[in-house]
Amino acid sequence: MEQTRALADQINALDEFDVIIHNAGEYGLSDAELLNSNSLSPYLLTALVTPPQQLSYLSSDQHLGGGLKLDEVRSGGGITYGDSKLHMAMIATAAARRWPDRQVNAVAPGWIPTLMGFHNGNTTTPDDLRDGYMTQVWLAKGIEPGSDITGEYLFHQQVDRRVNDLVHDEEAQDRLLAAYADRTGVAFPAER
Repeated sequence: MEQTRALADQINALDEFDVIIHNAGEYGLSDAELLNSNSLSPYLLTALVTPPQQLSYLSSDQHLGGGLKLDEVRSGGGITYGDSKLHMAMIATAAARRWPDRQVNAVAPGWIPTLMGFHNGNTTTPDDLRDGYMTQVWLAKGIEPGSDITGEYLFHQQVDRRVNDLVHDEEAQDRLLAAYADRTGVAFPAER
């Protein structure tokens, strides 16, 4: 967490960004390391960095099986990869709600050909590498119809309605943000 705080200071020293994409996606780590890299670090960066006009948080369809795991977040006990991807989507929807003047979304890149995509001996993936990043490009450019969307879970430039109910549950979002604040000592800022 100290490295993440130092990174936030470095980012803020560079001035404001137009777009920040949170691409926390470690896989195969211990549950405690997954909590730190895939959940707590994106939360801290969101809470400490001057927010840009646009934020995207990479998630995964594995978020569908994820849970809040509030006790684990508070204690540092660890979470699964699916939990962390749910947390990313919930940070995105909470930030969109709290910062209505910013464009904030969760993005699922799909199962694309990366080292993580080839984990467990897989040799093919159903999604093209280009498809995995084009939603972020589409949002960042912001010139095509619909690309001004905010507060949604997106897959290949479309709102994905197949999401964990917790993603859009405002009470659950607030409980997760409170658990993060307890663990890190940093409260999520209201409007900026």
